[in-house]
Formats: sequence, C-alpha cells, structure tokens
Amino acid sequence: MDLWSALEPGRAVPKIVTVVVVTPKDSANVYAYHHHTDIFALAHVIHTPYKPPGDLGFVPRTYTEGNAPLDVIVLSAAPNARRTLVDCRPVALLRMTLDGVRDDAIVCVPDKDPRMARIKDLSDIEQHQLQEIQTFYESLFREQERVAQVDAWMGAKDAIRAIEHAIALYKRKLGAENKV
Repeated sequence: MDLWSALEPGRAVPKIVTVVVVTPKDSANVYAYHHHTDIFALAHVIHTPYKPPGDLGFVPRTYTEGNAPLDVIVLSAAPNARRTLVDCRPVALLRMTLDGVRDDAIVCVPDKDPRMARIKDLSDIEQHQLQEIQTFYESLFREQERVAQVDAWMGAKDAIRAIEHAIALYKRKLGAENKV
C-alpha cells in the first residue's frame, strides 16, 4: 500500500494531521520513503553528533514545490518506529530553501501525548529545542552537500497554511489519479 496516497492527511485537517514516521528520533540512519514500491530505504548515515531531535516523517496526500510530500518533525518524548502513524498538532514551521526551492518542515507534537499538551505554538517550544532542530537540518544538508538556507521560524497559523497549501497542491498536481 502506498502510504503517501492511500492514507488520509488527518482526522481533523489542518489542526490534526496524520504523520507517517520515516526516521525515528535520534537515529543515525536517515531513511527515504519510496511510494511506488512502499519501501523505506536508507538514504543517508549521519556522521556528526547531530541526530534528529524528533521523528521525521510526512503528511499523506500532500505535495510541495520540491516534488515530495510535506516534511514533518514530531517532537516526542520517545522515538516512534518507522511506519507508525501519529496524529499530530502542527505548532510551528521552519521555512528553508533547499537547492533553490522552498522546503518547509512542519513542527508537530503528538495529539495524544499529555506531556505535549502545553505546546500550541512556536512560543511554547523551548529556544534550545528550536536551535537543535535548526542545527540538525543545517548539519544534515551540509553532509549531503546540498545548498540550504534557513529563512524563518513561523508559528502554528503559518504551519496550518503550509499544510493547506500542500494538500491543495497534491489535489491539483495529482488529483484523483494519485499518480506521482
């Protein structure tokens, strides 16, 4: 089953979205999801101390200017296994440019985790945690020898707008055919 096109983007989109975990928190191995074969393949081995400070994943039935699903980092107390579906609340947006193309990463928290209940917006995330996320992405792209720039941190409203845009782009580009 193609997790990108077969699953709904969430039960209460855009305020609650489904995230498919691709790379668990703190993993030195970064995976990529190949939707045509439904396989998670090793894409990169991190060789610096900067591991993902949250689970990396995507929102189903979203599409971005980078020709991929919308990227998400889930702030969780413990790593979730690859292929896990997590209902999440978007709380922030890290806007980046990667190889000349806009590349957003939505920061989410698990909706069912009471430890994350207080986090509703960018201002609720500890500054050191934001710096960890930004440093992780900068380090990862440097290792991959890609041209990356962090453009801005934005709040929950911007994250929700980015999700709505990615869902609309998916419908416009892929429509009912779900062909990528």
